[in-house]
Amino acid sequence: MKNKAGQLNTLADNPHYLIKVVSKANSLGLQLVYGLLALYAVSCQKPLEQSSTLKVNLLSKEKDFTIKSRSGEEYREEQKRDFNLIHTDLHLEPLWESEQMKGNATLTLKPHFFDQKELFLDAKGFDLHRVCEISLKDTIPLKFEYDSLKLKILFKKEISRNDAINIFIEYTANPNRIGESKRLNVSSGKGLYFINSKKTNPFKPKQIWTQGETESNSCWFPTLDRPNQKMSQDIWITVDTTYETLSNGKLVSQSFNSDGKRIDHWQQQKKHAPYLAAWVIGDFEIINDEWNEIPLSYYLERDYAPYHQSIFGKTPEMLSFFSEKFGFEYPWGKYAQVIVRDFPAGAMENTTATIFYEGLLVDDRFFVDDNWEQIIAHELSHHWFGDLVTCESWSNLPLNESFATYSEYLWVEHSLGKEEADFVRKRNWDNYLEEYKSKKEPLIRYYYNDSEDLFDNHSYDKGGVILHYLRSIIGDEAFFEGIKKYLNNFAFKKAETDQLRLVFEETTGWDLNWFFNQWFFQEGHPKLFVKKEYDKTEKKLFLTVYQETVGEGSNLNWKLPFEVEIWSSSDSLTYSFVLKENKQVFEIDLQKEPDLLIFNPKNYLPAEVDFIKTDDEFIAQFQKSKSPLKRLEALSALSTGLNDSSISMAFIQAVNDESMWVRSYAVEKLAELNENYQGDVVAILSQKAVNDLSSMVRVSALISLNSLGNFPDILEQTERDSSYSVLITSLYGLSKVLYDESLQQRLERHENSMSHDVLTALADLYSEHSISGKKRFFEVCIQKMYGYRKSLAINHYGEYLLKFPQLQKEGGEFLLKILSEEDNADMKISIYQSLLLLEDSEIKKRIKTSLEKEKEEKVMQYLEFLEVK
Repeated sequence: MKNKAGQLNTLADNPHYLIKVVSKANSLGLQLVYGLLALYAVSCQKPLEQSSTLKVNLLSKEKDFTIKSRSGEEYREEQKRDFNLIHTDLHLEPLWESEQMKGNATLTLKPHFFDQKELFLDAKGFDLHRVCEISLKDTIPLKFEYDSLKLKILFKKEISRNDAINIFIEYTANPNRIGESKRLNVSSGKGLYFINSKKTNPFKPKQIWTQGETESNSCWFPTLDRPNQKMSQDIWITVDTTYETLSNGKLVSQSFNSDGKRIDHWQQQKKHAPYLAAWVIGDFEIINDEWNEIPLSYYLERDYAPYHQSIFGKTPEMLSFFSEKFGFEYPWGKYAQVIVRDFPAGAMENTTATIFYEGLLVDDRFFVDDNWEQIIAHELSHHWFGDLVTCESWSNLPLNESFATYSEYLWVEHSLGKEEADFVRKRNWDNYLEEYKSKKEPLIRYYYNDSEDLFDNHSYDKGGVILHYLRSIIGDEAFFEGIKKYLNNFAFKKAETDQLRLVFEETTGWDLNWFFNQWFFQEGHPKLFVKKEYDKTEKKLFLTVYQETVGEGSNLNWKLPFEVEIWSSSDSLTYSFVLKENKQVFEIDLQKEPDLLIFNPKNYLPAEVDFIKTDDEFIAQFQKSKSPLKRLEALSALSTGLNDSSISMAFIQAVNDESMWVRSYAVEKLAELNENYQGDVVAILSQKAVNDLSSMVRVSALISLNSLGNFPDILEQTERDSSYSVLITSLYGLSKVLYDESLQQRLERHENSMSHDVLTALADLYSEHSISGKKRFFEVCIQKMYGYRKSLAINHYGEYLLKFPQLQKEGGEFLLKILSEEDNADMKISIYQSLLLLEDSEIKKRIKTSLEKEKEEKVMQYLEFLEVK
């Protein structure tokens, strides 16, 4: 699964909008934007349905052996397997109007080892109608007890491990009950989602979809909802003929009821974990493709179907790449990808049927700036790491998510080269370091209260970085041979982290306990202080490295293999060392003092490094290093000394660097150069804004130009740029030089854009410049949008209504309407923020009534923080 943090990276990596937002003049609305973005940065690190899990003592008479530690967190071992789930048959009929689902489930199970007289199934929020045992001869009603979370079934006789039993359950699923009571306040979501079922939003399609991870599929079918079970399945879905369906496996038949509804039968023969079961209903156009005789399909809304090649077109190449790289051919019979509305995470790797959030609904112009290849690679790679081999418990989640995150690196390394992949790894490491300021955990966590807490930048980003470090230590051949053995050894089974270690030990012949203990089972990371000194008499370079442990997991020193690159004139040599002590001095025989020493030249070391260098050394690093990440590191260190002519020249040189990341940073800083540089900065920036091959560089050049003055001729050109990012930056620049009708006419050219970023920018500019007649524009945009863009549009609308009091009554009614239809706490906060700006007396009364009825805890806490009574 790709979490919301992954989505936010897109905003952070494309600064055209945020740069403008944070540069706005003081306003009440800006304060709300800051608060909203902060909320999203926190809340989007995991799926949106989040609340504390209520531990209940269920119907079992077993003693409570719960182990608690770490401020009350529970020890989470692999869940006991009294039964093994073999197969699941499901007959499902969703009820749109009531947002319920009628279901018939037949589960085939066997005791794992011991004879059993009772069975506990996960079944959340059901109305149970019948529970029976089905045999070849008879259907036998069974006694059962049910507490709204667990279904306890009592057998008439003990069942041995040699006997399979078929349990039939007729039920109604009630996903909207989830979260309504303390007993049903499960954190991982309600499993089954009806989207716009009553068609209250004319700009959003009606859809139904499921989301099972971690243990939410038991909200729509009874099961053993845990990752250490593996089952095959058949799902029959009754649906109106106007809709398409998608589920795991292959569509083996379609038939029709007497009422004209269609029944689609999907069959998943190869075994997978219950949380990976899924289905989708919606009005989609299906584009079919193929890879090695395996059918591929892409499900998109019809308006976006023409762009399927740009969105999903690299899928066949990715299948070939991962099959070869992992040494294991794609193991499933088909692969389908679907984009749905209102998905609570970035994506979910349901076996053979990956569901993506609506951010992937884009047109071709989007791809001038960015692409969705990393999230597509992430979910596809899960079909090996997570679907084929599944973590035996959520404590071992990095076996799924760290590998999927590292697969993003592998794909970028393959498609764009190692230098570009280094920026992926750097972003992963920075994401982890940012989270580490407030959250400190080992990768493998056996103590936690809520499994949703595991979906964070430790499990994803740090884990991916650590896998790359392991690869760097043992080498490519051993690393990928180890992966091949791991996948072959545990195919269609479960695994734990020590089994991964043993595979790599078997492959290399090395004891790797030290590596896994310090990186997987210990929190934190090392911080290094590096100092170099050359002794002319002894002709030796002395490299002193100090380390301190950032974290509380262990008092032991880290064992850190690392490299240094030493330059003399135009030649370089790389030296390898292993740091083991708190302080260690490494000697290198050199006939003369080196020009430059680069620590960690290949960028694989997971550590914070403090290595003080002179400006001349950083200039040399920029000029000599083959790594764009190291060149960017050097420029960043030099950026405070732009008054120095030699540093200025380095930045001038950098605007033509082969790396777009280096060029972008250089042109961003170019506006700060003073009279020490005699060239024409404006000419350089103008040329870059219009002609650079990278839209990111063109945006940076425009931002620098806008900071230096008004350049309408350049902005006229860049407004016609193919890049949405450049267009948006140009519109903000033009808003400084155009006024009244001319600005309005210029902005209105883009109101039909398919880019939500463009529409959000228009909403901001209409509000900032008090352009009348845009009430309809705002309300259509808000109904079309999703996520943080929708929140910003709502915020801009509140500011707009504040400037047009005559619109506040109708505008407030619109906001109250969408508030009544909104389930997401963060979006509700955004709506309240805009409503509280309004001054209309009648609307104020209705806001007060709404506040009195508000039950969402997160919303109430935020409103209390704002001192809203």
